[in-house]
Amino acid sequence: MALLQAFTGLQMLVSALTCFAFASIVNSPEVQSQLTESSWLLQNAGTVLFIIGVVFLVLALFSFQLTRGYLRGYRWARTRGRKVATFAILIAIVNIILMPVRADPGSPWLTLFFNIAIILYLGRRKIQTYFVH
Repeated sequence: MALLQAFTGLQMLVSALTCFAFASIVNSPEVQSQLTESSWLLQNAGTVLFIIGVVFLVLALFSFQLTRGYLRGYRWARTRGRKVATFAILIAIVNIILMPVRADPGSPWLTLFFNIAIILYLGRRKIQTYFVH
């Protein structure tokens, strides 16, 4: 579990860097043609992607902290892990809607799948008994 959480943290870090990169080039015609037709989104895409990147960066830091908590069996790690995974899923869905489809380690689809696995795994009864202190 800790290994999956560490990998998720790395993947969210890559996602944050990708969002920062897209935010810096979003005004180019190639990128704007792939965005939705919303004029508000076209005008504010750089800001929106930057904010999503910051959120991914914070989630990556929380993931690394959770990795340590999982290894030591802290109860707060299990509870917080489920909350962080839920929030990461929501941000990944927004990211999927806003950014073009890509198949790289920073893909929000990986964030979505890994965090669903984390929520399901941490909800198992046997796993709950491991987190006692």
